[in-house]
Amino acid sequence: MCSTPDGEGSCNFNTYLYLSGKLVIETCYGSTDSATVTEKQLSKNQVEKIILAIKNSDVLNKECQHGKAYDYSATYYLNVDGVKKIFEFPECESELREIDTLINAAR
Repeated sequence: MCSTPDGEGSCNFNTYLYLSGKLVIETCYGSTDSATVTEKQLSKNQVEKIILAIKNSDVLNKECQHGKAYDYSATYYLNVDGVKKIFEFPECESELREIDTLINAAR
């Protein structure tokens, strides 16, 4: 469950990973307009491992069957080698979870 420190509201996370290895994580709690921004530089090896996982999963070419989630929302934007695709949770959930796991491990 994601909420403000006093237990109210909601949260929003934006995670950006660039080919250069720059990892930017924006976190916003509740209805405030201000976000906490964390940046980290990943190694070339870490970025290559994440890109390889995306390519090996073939998620950019899949049409994943999915239902609708009513208590959670997530949108994933992938752009790898010029191939762009947008996913709405829970679309391709297992493939995207693997990518999330690699990014979180690198943080």
